[in-house]
Amino acid sequence: MLALKTITAICLLTIFTSNTKADPIEKTPYLVQFLDKKSNVVCVGTLIRPQYVVTAAHCFPNEDGRHITVVGGASDKTGKGIKRTISGIKIHDQYGARTMHSDVAVVKLDKPMEGEGVSTIEMCSSDLRRGIFLQITGWNQANKQTPLSKQLRTISARYAPDAMCKKYYKRYVEHDSMFCVFGKEVKGHCVGDSGSPAVYRGEFCGINAFGHWCNHGGQPNALTHVFRVRDFIEKAIEELDQVDEYDYYDYDYDY
Repeated sequence: MLALKTITAICLLTIFTSNTKADPIEKTPYLVQFLDKKSNVVCVGTLIRPQYVVTAAHCFPNEDGRHITVVGGASDKTGKGIKRTISGIKIHDQYGARTMHSDVAVVKLDKPMEGEGVSTIEMCSSDLRRGIFLQITGWNQANKQTPLSKQLRTISARYAPDAMCKKYYKRYVEHDSMFCVFGKEVKGHCVGDSGSPAVYRGEFCGINAFGHWCNHGGQPNALTHVFRVRDFIEKAIEELDQVDEYDYYDYDYDY
């Protein structure tokens, strides 16, 4: 099993592999990129309302979001597309780098994300069953030595049995806000796709959280269970609706 230090170090990474297929943004118009000052993709988010994005809480550990550009409607990571800035963030009050569970954040954009290649997706309306297959989309890296893909890619991953999940991550996934996926296309976490959405039957049901190091096949990856954190997401939106200007102290870190 991974040590805490190892899991914490890789939690900004992704699960995609070089042989996954490229997809146009029209297939996943709810997917947005978070770009840093150098236009690197640091995380991915899911547009659930025109002005609100859901992503992983660990995507904002040290900075307040004012230096991040949010891009929608783009199939590649060139930074082209519909751009927005961040006006507020709410992080789940049970999330912490030591516990890893409840890894979810709600991001308010400075104005609605609207235009070509952009639309919202509904959140998961029911609990998930073991054995189902979810579709996960993002920008993959084949291994630690290769660059991120320039195009969106999608994999199919199966909801893992609890025993498999706990075998690798134990207490990090014992909280009911987390679940695991596995499959031949799941090769461990590489770089850049934290927060990628997992979709089941057209609904947003999982948030890519953490997993084993790059190109380790046969080991599951952990995701945040959207249905089980839905109350937090809806409450966060209500609270952020009341905030007109960005306030650093809206952050609710727990370290």
